[in-house]
Parts: sequence; structure tokens; C-alpha cells
Amino acid sequence: MGYFVHIDVRRLSLKNQLNIVILLLVSLSFFASIWVNVNNARGFLSSQLAVHAQDTATSLGLSLREPMLEEDEYAIHATINAIFDAGFFESMRLESVDGRVRYERKLNAAPQDVPVWFVRFFPLKAPMASTHIDTGWTIGGVLYVQPHPGLAYRQLWQGAVTSAHLTLTLFAFALALGYILLRQIYKPIQAASEQARHIGNKQFELINPVPKSKELHTFVSAMNRMVLSVKSMLDGLSELAQKAQQDAYLDTTSKLANRAAFEGRLKSLLELDAAESGYLLMLRFEGLQELNKKEGYLAGDELVQKAAAALLKVFQGLEGVELYRISGSEFVCCMPENIYGTIDDLCSELVGQLKHAGFFNEAPARGIRFGLGLNSFAAGDERKQLLYGLDLAARRALDEASHIAYRSELGLGEGFSALKQVVDGILATPSQCISLRTQPLHWYGAHTVIEAELFAAFEFGGLTYPAADIFAAATHFGLVSELDVAVLGCVLEYLSGQPDSGSKVVVGLCKETLFNPSLMPSIIKRLKQSAVTQRLVFGVSEQALLWVSEKESEALLVLEQLKGLGVSICVNRFGSSLRSLTYLMALKPLMVRLDPAFTASEELLKQNKPLLLSFLSLAHGLGVKVGAQYVESQAQFNLLSELGLDASQGYYHARPKAI
Repeated sequence: MGYFVHIDVRRLSLKNQLNIVILLLVSLSFFASIWVNVNNARGFLSSQLAVHAQDTATSLGLSLREPMLEEDEYAIHATINAIFDAGFFESMRLESVDGRVRYERKLNAAPQDVPVWFVRFFPLKAPMASTHIDTGWTIGGVLYVQPHPGLAYRQLWQGAVTSAHLTLTLFAFALALGYILLRQIYKPIQAASEQARHIGNKQFELINPVPKSKELHTFVSAMNRMVLSVKSMLDGLSELAQKAQQDAYLDTTSKLANRAAFEGRLKSLLELDAAESGYLLMLRFEGLQELNKKEGYLAGDELVQKAAAALLKVFQGLEGVELYRISGSEFVCCMPENIYGTIDDLCSELVGQLKHAGFFNEAPARGIRFGLGLNSFAAGDERKQLLYGLDLAARRALDEASHIAYRSELGLGEGFSALKQVVDGILATPSQCISLRTQPLHWYGAHTVIEAELFAAFEFGGLTYPAADIFAAATHFGLVSELDVAVLGCVLEYLSGQPDSGSKVVVGLCKETLFNPSLMPSIIKRLKQSAVTQRLVFGVSEQALLWVSEKESEALLVLEQLKGLGVSICVNRFGSSLRSLTYLMALKPLMVRLDPAFTASEELLKQNKPLLLSFLSLAHGLGVKVGAQYVESQAQFNLLSELGLDASQGYYHARPKAI
């Protein structure tokens, strides 16, 4: 049974279509050239056969005159045989005047060394030549001579082969030259096609150099102008979003984040399911109001700027550290838990920086006093009690020092020691101690991109431990990456046993794991061995992404490797940084989830509406989905829908449930 394969040429690329047309034209030209050459040679050989036959008939007729006068049959036969036996003739026949055959010879041999198909395609009709034999006053007979075409066929075949070789060589050279020329023409066309594909992927690359041919120059120049226009539009959206964000959350004097930003960040840090813990350091100075009255507001602004500069010099560049100015004379530094061992040194360095400030030596005379207060925080802490403890520590520092001091009456790190054994036990038997919980994402459109987020729950020794406490303890003891790997193993095992619904699930990974150059190769290898990478989305905080990009670390390549495996990226707490948002263009995550500081309540949503709209325009312009977390009321849900978000998640839709 035969099969017919239909190929729609219209669906082929322009390059392939042109190649097919050129190949067909060249092939037709090649065969037409061979056909013309062979037919010309055949006509020439046919005429040569006719001349040869007539010459042979004439000369042989003259030779037969004497034997026919003498009626010498033996001589007649011998004369004809001598010529015929040379093998150049197909037939010779001698007839009497009345048409009676007196003698006849025939050779029915096929042409040698010539293919049968060639003989059929290019037939040579051997002409029949004749001559009358004169025997005096009468005609003694008629001689018919027909040459054999075998030699002519051999010459025709050899000529055809030679012509084919020469023509093929010429056409091959022409094809090679045409390919080189067409390749030069293809380059800008292919570049334009690749550029269009990149635009679809929200990548904006220019074609350079621009081709010089008029049509291609016009086309490529128009494409480049369009790319610059689209990129400029998206850059404008990014700048607009950044400006709106800074207007709402940036202190203009110190250039640090303001109190609104701090309150939003603190709310997300104290959520029950937050996985972060750490310390708050408050720098407070007294006498600002009196200084403004006595020396003017410029002197007060100078004081604020010098204090901000001292904080930046000590803390800027430290991973996970965030600085805020929460009031005229108060600054807060939010630090991760893993900075615990260096807090005393950092505070001492900050004191040193303040001492070197230009106004410091005159501070007592100007009525300026400084104090540093420290407090720790963890998920589930009460905001009011936390800030009260921080305020109390700062005030005690002011009271005990003549101008600058810092105090911490906290037992930093205490409590984690008891959890060390628990973390070790979980890592020893992860399949027995780690269970998964799922919380669905609600999509406002019909298409569900990410189905749910998976969380880890920990049980050891018959007791259930909050995930935030376990991750905080693991971070404190440098085991958070091992804990992440154990949780990821449970997720892969769970997904492998579930049917593929086409939707994805989000799994959070900390930066200590995701950007660990010694650990990620083994994780990538494990992902390659699984069959569920297309269903995985790794959630990464915006702060972690910005920290890595600022370091220009090769760890950014890890994200590209993960995407190459089919793993998608989700940016958590999008908008939490006051730095540029253009990193989205390079990263192009599947989704961003807005910082809860903008969306955690109806009041915040209304207050931040202009800023959220700019975020949405930027993300949607890049083809990135936008979601919100901690949605707990119908009012929040309605406002998010009106803003145009793609998805929301929170207790309003469903609480996390065990799998």
C-alpha cells in the first residue's frame, strides 16, 4: 500500500520557497540544455549516416558493374560481403530491374555500450540509400544500402555524457554562486524574521548592519524604527511606574523608602505564613525640631542627609537589608536573620560613621543626640508590640548616652537552638516529616495558567511546627538550602504521581538555594531526570533578583537554564523595590505577584491605584501575568478585578489544604 505525502508549499519559509523555485528552474534548464544538445547531435549524426550510406551505395555500385556484366554471382557476393562485414551497415540488398532480390545481407545487432532508455528517448532512423548499377545500355539492377546506427548511438551517448558532465559542473558552480548571493539577500530577511519573533517575546534587538539594497534597506529601517518605538514605549512605562512608586514610597530628603513603604513591608513580614525573620534597627536623633527653628530647615535637611549617608555606607550592598526613613528623626533598618553574627560590628561601624560626620563635634552644643535601638521579629508577631519594643530600645539608648549609643536587651538567636534538632530530624527523614499543602489561584479570565501554590508543612516527634519557624531556624544554622532541596524533592514526587492537567504550580525557593553555584547543578540534573518541569513555577522574591543582578553574578544564567528545562519563573513581592523595574525585560517571568503592601486591604488598593495601573501596563506590555496575594474580602476581589489583574490568591478564595 502506497502513501502520498502532501506538502503545502505556502507554509514553507520564504527561503525554502525561493530555494525550491531556483532548484526547479536550474533543473529544468539543465535537462532542457541536455535535450537540445543531444537533439542537435542526433540531427548531425543522422545527416552523416545519410551521406555515408549514399557514398557507400555509389562506390559499391560501381564495383559491382563488372561482375554483373559477367553474371559472376560469386564475385557479386564477395564484393558485397567485403563491405558489409565491416559492421557499419544494417542491411544491403541487390535487386534486379524487375524487383527480384538477387542478394541480401542483414545485421540485427543492438547498439553496444548504450543504455536502452537512451535509445528509446533519442531514436536514430538509419536512412536507406540506393543506386542504379549501369551494365551498358541497360540498368543491371538496384543496390540498397542502410547504415547501422550503433556507432552513431555510441557517439551520441558519449557526447551526451560529456555534455551532461560539463553542464552539471557549470550549473553546480552557478548554484553555489547563487546560494552565496541569495544567502546575502536572506540575511536581512532572516534577521527581520528573527527580530519579529523577538518582538513577540518582548525582546527588542536592532538589525545591524542595515542592508544597502533599496527595498531591504527600507524594510529593515522600518523594522528598526518600530523596535525603537516599542522599546521606548515600554521604557516610558517602566519609568512612569518607577516614578509613581517613588512618589508614593520615597522620602525626597533622604532618598530612602518612606513610612508607607515600611508599613507595607512590615505587614508582609509579620503574616502568619511569612517565611522571613530578622531584626529591626532604629536610628533616632533628638533635637531636629529645635535645630530647624534655630538654624533653618536647610540645617535640618543636612542632618537628615548625613544620617542617611552614614546608614547607606554601612548597610548598602548587604544582602536582604532594607533602609527606611519613617519620620523626620527616625530611620529603620530591616535586616534578615542570617546577619545576626555581625550586628554588633555593624552598629559599631555606624557609630563610627556618625562620629565622622561634619556636624558631629558640635552635636551636643546644637542639642542633637543619637541612639540605636534593636528588636527582632518573626512571622506572627504583633505589630504594635514589635514597634513598642523597638521604640523602647531606641529611647533607652538615648537616655544612657550623652549623644550616641545603642542598646539591645534581646537574647538574639535564643529559641533557635531548640529547633536545631527538629531541623536535623526533618532533613534526615524528609518523606516522613514533610507534607504538602495547596492553595488555588483564582483567574479572572477563562484560562488557568497557574493552578495553585504548594506550601510545606513540618511535623517531627508527633508535633507540628510552623513553616516560618523551621525556615527561620534553618536559615540561622545555614541549612535553608538543604531544607529547600528536601521540599522540592517532595514536590517532584507529588507531581510525578498526578495526571498532567496542563496547569502549573508555584513552589517558593529562597535565594540561598536558587543562586547557589555549588548546589544548583545537582538540582538542574534532578529536574532533567523528572518529567514534570513543564508544570513547575519557581517563586523568587524581587529583592533576590535585584540583588543578584546588581552583583552581575553568573547565577542569572541559572534562571535561563531553568527556563530552558521548561520551568517558569514567578516574581514575588513585585514593586517592593524602589529601583528600576526594567529587569522584567531581561527576565520575562511567567507571572509577577504584587507586593502585599499595595494590595493587602481595600484601603491600600484605593490608595495605590495609580501605581498599580502603571505596574499592570508595564507587565502586560511585556506579556507577563499579574497576580495578587492575601485577598481576604469581596471588596479586595472586586477592586482587583476592576484594575485588570489576571489572578488573585488568599483566604477569600480558599485556605491552604493538605494534599
